[in-house]
Parts: sequence; structure tokens; C-alpha cells
Amino acid sequence: MPSCTVCRRYLLLKLALILLIVVVCLVLSHISTKVHFNDSRATVSSAYCSLVGAKNLPTDPVIFVPGIKGSVLTKDGKTIWLGVKQALWNTEPFTYEEHDGVKSSGVFTALTIIPLLFEYRPYQRIAAQLACAQNGHVFYYDWRAYPDDNAQAFGKLVERVIAETGKKPSVIAHSMGGLIVHGYLKEHPSKINKVVYVSVPFNPGMSYFDDVNEGAPVGLNKGMLSPEALITHPASFLLMPHDGSDRYAGAELMNASTWKKQKFSVFRDGTGDTAALQQIMDRVKEYHAKLDAPKTLNNSIRIIVSECYLTVFAIDADGKRSYEPGDGRVSKISAYPFDHVPNMTTSVLCKKHDAQMDDSEVVKDIFEFLHAR
Repeated sequence: MPSCTVCRRYLLLKLALILLIVVVCLVLSHISTKVHFNDSRATVSSAYCSLVGAKNLPTDPVIFVPGIKGSVLTKDGKTIWLGVKQALWNTEPFTYEEHDGVKSSGVFTALTIIPLLFEYRPYQRIAAQLACAQNGHVFYYDWRAYPDDNAQAFGKLVERVIAETGKKPSVIAHSMGGLIVHGYLKEHPSKINKVVYVSVPFNPGMSYFDDVNEGAPVGLNKGMLSPEALITHPASFLLMPHDGSDRYAGAELMNASTWKKQKFSVFRDGTGDTAALQQIMDRVKEYHAKLDAPKTLNNSIRIIVSECYLTVFAIDADGKRSYEPGDGRVSKISAYPFDHVPNMTTSVLCKKHDAQMDDSEVVKDIFEFLHAR
């Protein structure tokens, strides 16, 4: 009997030691892959760069621009987008108004509950890899805001990079970030080298309409991005179908009267302000018009798209939905600019929208394109 007791104790001790080693490895891995941001630059541990860093990282300057919800936002020094607290508990609707004191402090790389085991990692890999690059930069911004404001701020970073390095930067842009970049590119093509657009909704379908109409849960939190919040975000309407695209039963979704008539979003309970909504829409429509006006661009542009997941594209008068191949958010046919781009190439992959920039295949494709002469 004593020997059996000793055996059991030995076994429990062995299991505890193994568990401790696993926990220590997870913690060390989390620490070594943690990306920090300061003054539009990213840093990560040298161990990560030595062991995991890509071998074909660009040496010339490059700027990464995340999509909607892809920047960390803070107010009064506290993170309000996105931490564990916001993902687990209901908070006040995260509305937008200009000069509300919210600032961007970095790219949203990962939301970690248990390192490596329970994480949401929208931009972890691309940010960590760029942190290893000699001239990697990141543009983080208030993703709720007006696109023209963000395009202007992006332009200031481009000018700064040119002044610091003596070279025009290449750009990697995901989703809505590509719309911000493209508005600037069309006015200043000579200041940008190469461009990689990953699932950018140049010709949006109806996928983001559902968010604004019904709200978008954030983990267990159903209140933060409620319809009351999202309808105040100018970025919500940057992702709506453009006038004349006929995505919703012949009605224009960039017209506030359509939302009131159909009782969408906050108009469902009669609390919507038609005039205020139209004011937001009109300013965003000016940016839509800039994106839609065809122009010849001689920059070398890489389009990366997905075609494996059905993506809602239009809704008819009876509420019936039609779908196109895509990534669940952006359809393949939506992901090409309206411009004439002689030096445009395409890479078609099979990746979901939120997982693309943490995917090794996507990141490899990006750096191979930027590295090529």
C-alpha cells in the first residue's frame, strides 16, 4: 500500500510538472510574440524575429493599414477597443462623434484569453513580421471616423516616411484600410511604390448592412456595437453599396429616407434622426465618388482575394438574398478597383476575412510580391 501511495504521488507530481512546463511555454510564447506600437512603428522580441521572421522581408519602407475595427482605441489612457472586459460584458454603445477624445494607439493584433489556445488574432502575424522588417511602419487610426479624415492622416505618415527614408513606401492594406489608402493613392500615385490590397470592398455588397441594421456582437457583448452605435459611425457607410449599384431592391442605401421608410436600424423604434444620418451619408458619398471615378494608375498592385465562402451580395424586394463567392465579408467580384491598372496581379486564396492577415500563406504571398524586383 505505501508503495502505491508513493506511485500516485509521483504521478501527480509528474503531471503537475508537465502542466507547469506547458503554462510557462505558453506564457513565454505570448511574451515573445507580443507586438508593441509607438509612433507608427511596431516592435517585437528579437527571439521572434530570429526564429519566426520571414526571410524575404522588404528592406525598403512599407506601411501596413488594417481594416475596420483593426486599430486599438483608447480614451483617457484606457483601452476601450478592444480588451477582455469589452468582449465579455455589455457596455454603453460605442458611438462616434468628432473630437470625442478617442485616440488610436496601435494595431489590434490579438485578444488573448489563454495564450495560443484561446485567442482572436486578426493582425498578429502581419504586425509581428513587419516589426522585424528594417523599415516597417503601421498606420493605425480611429476606424469609426470619416474616410477623408483618415486618408489625410495616412498621407501625413507617407510624407513622414519619405522624409525619413528618402524612399516612397509600399503599402499593405486590408479590407476598409484599402479604401482609405486608395483614396490617397488616386490623388498621389507618385508617392506610393507597390500596393497590396487584401479583400478590399471597392464595390461593396450587403454584408456590412446586417451589422448596422441588427448590431454586431463583440464576443459576449451585444451592446457595444449595437445599431445605435454603428449608425453613428461614418465608416459604416463607407462599406455600404454605392449609389447606383442596385444592391437593395432598387432603393439607395446611401439615402436616409430609405432607412426610415424600411424601418432599418434605429428607425425600427422611431428614434432615428433622418437629417443627421443624411449629413453623415453625404460626406461619405463624396468619398465613394472619388473611389468610383476611373483613373489610370501605373503603380504595381497586387489583389489578394478569397472565393471559398459565400458572401451576401444583394437583397431583392422580397427579402431574398443573392450570394457571390468570397471570404464571408467581401465577395471576389467586389475586390477590384474601378481604375485602369496595367500592372495589377491577382492571388486567389481560400481564407476567411478576419483570419487573412494572421495566415502564413497570405503573409508569404504579400512579402514575395513586395520583395520581387
